[in-house]
Amino acid sequence: MTTQQNDLSVTVRPETGKGGNRKLRQTGLIPGVIYGKKKENINVSFNPVLLRRALVKGGGQNALIQLVEENSKSFGKKTVMVKDIQRDPITTYYLHADFYELDLTQKVTVEVALHFVGKAEGLKKGAIVQPVIREVEVRCLPNKIPTHIEVDVSALDVGDALHLEDIPKSPDYEVLFEQNDTIVTVNIPKEEVAPTPQAAPAEGEAAAEPEVQGKGKEAKPAEGAPAKAEAKPGDAKKAAPDKKEGK
Repeated sequence: MTTQQNDLSVTVRPETGKGGNRKLRQTGLIPGVIYGKKKENINVSFNPVLLRRALVKGGGQNALIQLVEENSKSFGKKTVMVKDIQRDPITTYYLHADFYELDLTQKVTVEVALHFVGKAEGLKKGAIVQPVIREVEVRCLPNKIPTHIEVDVSALDVGDALHLEDIPKSPDYEVLFEQNDTIVTVNIPKEEVAPTPQAAPAEGEAAAEPEVQGKGKEAKPAEGAPAKAEAKPGDAKKAAPDKKEGK
């Protein structure tokens, strides 16, 4: 399925800058710019609700939009793609849009989503399908841009995978890649092993004391320290004071 073209009414705006854009948004419209290869920029204004609607109907980010100028004083009609949209960080409302003018006879390069379809054979054995790449670069004419590319995973068993070269070929587009990277795998998820908790000592049983090196051995005096004098018999008598005899 290719993207669809939808019309969007625009008006050429002479006033630019922050002040002009602020006044424009107060009226419910937002600013935009049309540019292209060897083309002069054209500043326009439009209804952001209608732009959102055109993108949804057209198939998403690669939708073709025909800008229709009100009163047809400048350019009349132009076929474009939305290259960038500025949004309010809080409300996500559109604030500004960049439109790239297309030459329908020249190919373009765009990002296209991959849709994985079918039930993999490995699912019966407890495996899961794990997409690795969800978008690929595609080169084609503007009116041949696919909304998405379907990739069938039905034949994949446990341990199987598909690569970029396995994406279905089409005469309408070319999938661009330098390396044949994996796009999807089918594997059995690894079970996480919980750490074994250390058993607590039984009630009344004391926890084992850590071994102390040198336990039970007499400590040696530091090198150079005087040796402890040994007590000799009779020293205690000399140390004790003489008792006086009673009269």
